[in-house]
Amino acid sequence: MATPIGSVPGRENREGRLVKRKQHLEQERQTIQTRLEQFQTLARRTAAKETMLQDFSAFCHQIKQALNNPTPQAQQEVIRLLIDHVVVGENEIVIKHIVRLTMIVV
Repeated sequence: MATPIGSVPGRENREGRLVKRKQHLEQERQTIQTRLEQFQTLARRTAAKETMLQDFSAFCHQIKQALNNPTPQAQQEVIRLLIDHVVVGENEIVIKHIVRLTMIVV
């Protein structure tokens, strides 16, 4: 079989392999890029959760401190939050509350 002028034997085969290799490497790069973006998103979400937990912990600490020695204003506000409404009858006053008094079993 005669080779065309200026053609190097095996060059086309080698170029074909290089093109396939380049395509494969590009697919791997895209896969790695996608995974990197997923890890970055996960890291941002984890950082946001940690910040939220720290903020919530600080809030709980403030509430605990306030409940240990509440001011009269704080006591009044808690009572207002717990009372749904008050019904005044002829011989009685009924206070409807929001909090259940029975134990909830989960």
